[in-house]
Amino acid sequence: MLVLLCLLGLYRWCRHWWHNRYRQEAIKALECIDLAVPQHAASELMTVIKAVLTYLDPRHGSLFGEQLLAELDRLYPHSHFHFSGEIGRCWQASLLTSQQQINRAELDALFAHSKEWLANHRVGDQRD
Repeated sequence: MLVLLCLLGLYRWCRHWWHNRYRQEAIKALECIDLAVPQHAASELMTVIKAVLTYLDPRHGSLFGEQLLAELDRLYPHSHFHFSGEIGRCWQASLLTSQQQINRAELDALFAHSKEWLANHRVGDQRD
């Protein structure tokens, strides 16, 4: 019985790791982004976030702007940070026009909260 319990535990751990490996891959991708050029970093952040959202649900591929920010908030409702707030709206606007700039402090906050979101968001009836 002990061997069976150990095997069941190992199976569940492997399944959990497999279903969540994208989180660590995305966090590593964020850590490789150079924040020295805020506009470029904001665009790269969008690429990573969109890749994760599309991986979670292909219908998310068309999300942008307020809809994307609302979906990020919906997937992590217990966060103290809301992507649909001022920083998130500034981020989205900076992707559309060079007239709207995102500053380094906003970018730092956005990256920190994006890493937290990647580590902690919940998907549907996710049990692992």
